[in-house]
Amino acid sequence: MLWVNSLAVMSGLKAYWMGATRISAQGPQRDDWKWTNGQPVKYFNWRTGQPNACCGYDVD
Repeated sequence: MLWVNSLAVMSGLKAYWMGATRISAQGPQRDDWKWTNGQPVKYFNWRTGQPNACCGYDVD
């Protein structure tokens, strides 16, 4: 993750998408995500209260 963050910092990006999508839009499961290839996401390190789907997007 540090490598991804360093790429974003070097390119000046303020937000980026890593290819994960939430399976259920706003279901009870917080960790029901999958990668674009269909594999489940196995590691989560959300900030408290995230993802919060602010303005229809799961971004911080």
